[in-house]
Amino acid sequence: MSTIGESLRNARKARGISLEQAEEDTKIRKRYLQALEEGDYDAIPGRVYAKGFLRNYARFLGLNEEEIMLEYKLLGTPARDNFNKENFENTLSKRKLNRSGRKTYMITVIVAVLAVITLGVYGYIFSNKPEVDKEGGKGPGTEQTDNENKLNDQNQGQNQNGAGEPGTEPGNVPENGGGSPANESPGGSDTPVHDQAGVKVVLDGIAEKCWARVTVDGTVIFEGDINPGDSKSFAGESLIRVRLGSAGAVEVTVNGEKVGVLGRMGEVITRDFTPAGN
Repeated sequence: MSTIGESLRNARKARGISLEQAEEDTKIRKRYLQALEEGDYDAIPGRVYAKGFLRNYARFLGLNEEEIMLEYKLLGTPARDNFNKENFENTLSKRKLNRSGRKTYMITVIVAVLAVITLGVYGYIFSNKPEVDKEGGKGPGTEQTDNENKLNDQNQGQNQNGAGEPGTEPGNVPENGGGSPANESPGGSDTPVHDQAGVKVVLDGIAEKCWARVTVDGTVIFEGDINPGDSKSFAGESLIRVRLGSAGAVEVTVNGEKVGVLGRMGEVITRDFTPAGN
């Protein structure tokens, strides 16, 4: 049995997926999936199909498809007279370690760059922080604030001195204080301003795990599995597009109104929802 087949079978069992379910989700026939797990590539019609099935199955199981394809490529290399299995396995292990080392190096570099940028931003902020006047305890804007306070005090004094001038009899004061009516909007219209309602979609898992992709106003904001008991909410301005891998496994609510399931179990469906509904 090949190392590839063992990896595929172990990954499938670890996720609790049967061959029948894998066949339904990947659209690859069960006998071909079984052949991949047993390393029987001759049972698959053609090397091109075998490579395509293997790549899709590895991606479905969450494995590193590039490593799987590399192993498959090496398995398909004609054996030489001096072929040594131990050397082959050591070479494969070294390639995996080299890839892991490169990933670790890139992550370290990215973290270091982010740290330098963060320190630079903090240094710029603190270097430009306004200094406080040590003698008076006032900052640069304090003098302007004091002048505004003095001007306000002078205006209040003038209003109090002019309260008894002719033409300001109590009976001439409007009922609501001379201002604009409280019920009118700034533009003179009596119609209140309402916020745009937009569109809101809630996905509730009810039967089995279901793959879903949600696009809000042209941007994909969720792609993954919805398990039974999960509830995911999405809000947008004009359009929410929902694609379900098993329409009967998810109940949909749009703008507060329950729509229910969009199709049958195992049926792949795409639906668009707008502020007006669907």
